[in-house]
Amino acid sequence: YNINWNYGLLPQTWEDPSFANPEVEGAFGDNDP
Repeated sequence: YNINWNYGLLPQTWEDPSFANPEVEGAFGDNDP
């Protein structure tokens, strides 16, 4: 598994669950490399 994309598909995120990024179709924000 590639966690760099896998976590982006989860309904919950470990970065900021209250902010949905519109640039990625409502996926939750992450600034982690």
